[in-house]
Amino acid sequence: MSSREEILKRIKTNRPTLEVELKKIPRFPLEGDKTSRFCAALETNHATVLRVPAGEDFNARWRVLFPKAGRVVSLVKGIEGTYVPAGGQREHLTSIDLTIIEGVVAIAENGAIWFNEEKMDIRALPFVAEHLLVIINEKDIVANMHEAFDKISVDTGFGVFISGPSKTADIEQKLVIGAHGPRSHTVLVVEDQKVAKNGIVRGE
Repeated sequence: MSSREEILKRIKTNRPTLEVELKKIPRFPLEGDKTSRFCAALETNHATVLRVPAGEDFNARWRVLFPKAGRVVSLVKGIEGTYVPAGGQREHLTSIDLTIIEGVVAIAENGAIWFNEEKMDIRALPFVAEHLLVIINEKDIVANMHEAFDKISVDTGFGVFISGPSKTADIEQKLVIGAHGPRSHTVLVVEDQKVAKNGIVRGE
C-alpha cells in the first residue's frame, strides 16, 4: 500500500460523525406588493425596469430601447435578434451589443433574477454583451431567496443570479458601471393577466 493510499484510508476511518441539527432559518414576510418591491430593488441596483402588458410586441420594444444596437442575440422564442453566435467560440462572442434573455425566477427583496443554462444557450451571453435585456413574467416574482430556492431546479446545470449591470467600487470607492460586463441592465416585467368574473381580462 502506498503512502497516499494509507493516508486516505486513515482519513476514511477517522471521519467524525456529525449529528448537529441545522438551525431552521425563519422566513420573514415581505411587506407591500411584490412587483413594486422588485422594481424598486432593481432601480436601487442601477437597473432600468419597465412594466409592460401581456401581448407586448417585444421585437418593436427592443428596437425602441436600443436603436443603435447592431449585433443583437435573442435567447427568447418569438423575439428576433440580428446575430447568432456559433458554437460559443470566442471570436463569435465579441462585439455583441445586446443580449435578450428570459428570467426563470425573480426576487422582490433584492431584485435578483435567476437564469439557468437552459435559458442561456451559451453561458457567456448574459455577460459579454454591452447591454442586457431581461424579460420576466410578473407571476414568477417571489418574495425572497427562500421562495426562489423552492422553485429553482439544479437539474438544469449551470445557473446564476443577476441583479443589475456590471459595477465595481474597488478603486477609491467610486462606483463604475459596466466595468467587467454589461453597461446596462433593463428588465421588462410582463404583467400577469387574470380573467375576472365578468370575463374581462385584466392585469393584477
